[in-house]
Parts: sequence; C-alpha cells; structure tokens
Amino acid sequence: MSNIGEIYNLILHSNLLNFTIFLAIIILICKKFDIPAIIENMRAKIIKRIEESDITLKEAAANKEKAMNEVKNTAAEVENINSAAEVKAKTLEEQVSRDTLVKIENIKNNTQKIIDSEEKSVRAILISNTGTRSVEAAKDNIISELEKNKELHNKFIEDSINELDKAVLDGIS
Repeated sequence: MSNIGEIYNLILHSNLLNFTIFLAIIILICKKFDIPAIIENMRAKIIKRIEESDITLKEAAANKEKAMNEVKNTAAEVENINSAAEVKAKTLEEQVSRDTLVKIENIKNNTQKIIDSEEKSVRAILISNTGTRSVEAAKDNIISELEKNKELHNKFIEDSINELDKAVLDGIS
C-alpha cells in the first residue's frame, strides 16, 4: 500500500497530470464557447477602433490646420483693430476739443451779452435817477430864484400864459 500511496502522490504532484487537467479544461471551454468567433469578433472590434482612431486623427489634423490658418491672421487683425481704435480715439479727441472750444467761446459771448445788457440796464437806471435828480434840482433852483426875486415870479407867470395862449391858438387853427 505504500507503493500505491507513493504512486498516487507522484501522479498527484507531477506536472504531466496538472498539464493534462489544464488541457482538458481548456478544451471543454473551447467547445462550450466559440473561441475562434470570439477572437475574430475582438479582432474586428480592434480593427474598427483603429479605423475610427485614424479618422479621428485625420479630423483632428484638419481641425488643427483650420485653427492654425485662423490664428495666423489674428496678429494682423488685432493690429488693424488697434490702429482703427487709435484713429477713432484721435478723431474723438479732436472733436471733443473743438466742441469744447466752441462751447467756451459761446459761454464768453453769452457772458459778454449779459454784461452788456446789465450795463445798459444800470446806465438806464442811472440816467433815470440822474434825470429825476436834475429835474428836482432845477425845480428847487427855480423855486429858490423865484422866492428871492418876485419879479421873476411874475415874468414866469406871464411867459407861461403866453405859451398857453400859443398852444391853444395853434390847436384851434
């Protein structure tokens, strides 16, 4: 029995038995599953993915080329935009400067007109006040002269009557 146990141990631990069991399992799996079809299917998927990757690579290259073409003109476009902006800024600055000078001149003119108007108004007031004072001074002077000299008073009355007669006679004729 010891020989049988040794043989049993020898077979159990031998590589040949393990290999045979492994080979039997693989054969059963291959019969159970259609391995060539699975491998062919996987190969087709890999080929399809490679083709899709090639298409994607070509599209990416085309997109890159398109983007590079768009970008290469960007510097010139930015320069054109900056130049146009500078021209517009200078034009606007000149226009604002001209408008400001015109407005300043208008303000000066309007101020001078107001000053002239106020000056005329003040002159008119002064002339009016001066005329009134002159008339009052003349009146006071005449009254004072008439009080001093009674003959002048009579002569003034007589002259006034003559003037009234002339005015009445001129109005009737």
